[in-house]
Amino acid sequence: METLTKNELSFISSAFDSVFANPFAAEKRNPACPEGFSPDQLNERLLGIIKRLEESGLELIQDFPAQEKGIAEKLFISSSYLRFAGKLYSKAAEAFKAESPLKIEFGAEALLSLEKHGFERKNANRLFSAFFQIQRARLSVEDSIWGIGQSAEDFRKQLWDSVFSSNFENYINFFAESPEHFPSLIISQPGCLRNRAAKSSAMSSFIGFNEKKQSFKTDFQKLYAFADISGCREDEAESLIFGRAKGAFFWADSAAKGVLDKPVSGGIAFIEGLENLSPRLSEKLRIALDKRFYCPAGDTKQNTLETRIFAGMQEGSEISAGLKNCFAKIIRLPSLKRRIDDSSDNIAIIVSNILREFLAVRSDEISEKLTEQIIKSARSRQNWPMNEMELTSLVKSFIISGRDEQFCDCRPDLNKELLSSRPTASELLSDYCKMLYEEYGSYEKVARTADLDRRTAKKYIEMDETPANDSS
Repeated sequence: METLTKNELSFISSAFDSVFANPFAAEKRNPACPEGFSPDQLNERLLGIIKRLEESGLELIQDFPAQEKGIAEKLFISSSYLRFAGKLYSKAAEAFKAESPLKIEFGAEALLSLEKHGFERKNANRLFSAFFQIQRARLSVEDSIWGIGQSAEDFRKQLWDSVFSSNFENYINFFAESPEHFPSLIISQPGCLRNRAAKSSAMSSFIGFNEKKQSFKTDFQKLYAFADISGCREDEAESLIFGRAKGAFFWADSAAKGVLDKPVSGGIAFIEGLENLSPRLSEKLRIALDKRFYCPAGDTKQNTLETRIFAGMQEGSEISAGLKNCFAKIIRLPSLKRRIDDSSDNIAIIVSNILREFLAVRSDEISEKLTEQIIKSARSRQNWPMNEMELTSLVKSFIISGRDEQFCDCRPDLNKELLSSRPTASELLSDYCKMLYEEYGSYEKVARTADLDRRTAKKYIEMDETPANDSS
């Protein structure tokens, strides 16, 4: 019985490595398959090998000699992925906008493409789920940091590796369904959007395929939870992270879940301000990461940690060596200045993204006009914003003041664009509180300025808003 030739063995191995390589790695920035093949040409070549093998009676993985089984798996996995990658990419783009899990009409066909070659149903499901995960990650990791250039691409590469590890084969075998064992720490200068990077990772999390419903099992919004403990008292920080029982603190008139409990299994809980942990809470978190269990404040019941932990801290801050050693990967988010040094185009890219994301400006024409005027206004200042939070505040201040004469030409269109979202009073107050928090970095100062109590201010700062007319 004829098996794989030496050239075929080499080609299949090379094809697999290329297909599942980190798309943000230097060698993949201009994706090239082996021997210059396009993805379609590559799959055509792989299908040709599969056809020859089937004609020789080698249709199942189990039919191959022991030393070739691994390569045979790579052959069938690569071909199946390339066959459905385009459809899954389109579904991934839709899924980020959908309010409920999308139906995957070709799911049964995709599973069959693997099962017919000897993959067990469970393994076929895991592989197909990973195929979809890759397509979601291509979109979300790209958007995890705004800008182009070396430092932004290096960050995306690191973030991709934190999701998939550096080897897809290892990811499928050891990582995909137990990512909670691999926490990550994001370090940056103050004012960088670490939360954005963590959320992008959450949107890239593994989600199993529900064969009965022909959809993936969960809503993306349930994959992520966020807690900022900057400026919190120890009892508040403990409640935010681990949750609490009723009466755990004098102010705790009800039980509450902590951030570790909020995402669905396999999702990501992001703890911002890790350097603010007290020694006691630092040790409690270390034990949770190490032993995979924790107790809510005031409770003796142990909860199993089923969530993957991401944490953020400022460059130059310190945490205990024991806690730091629990993080499987440390990622450094490049500063605004570093990205602008890489490419001056990043100023316009970042400002336009701020307008799109925080102010719901969807019109490219309006965004371009505003970007030009904001950059001109900012450059006239003595100090250029040092980070994205400062730049976001500058953009919002520019929008609110509207006093620049150059701004008047496009202001009617802008008002129409902004007001078309029909924000509620709560959304307006939330946006105002977030602006103040970006400026002050303190819940107490926000509460005093907005004439609110601290808890209410914090609620509006953490409120997740989606513009009513958001069609993106």
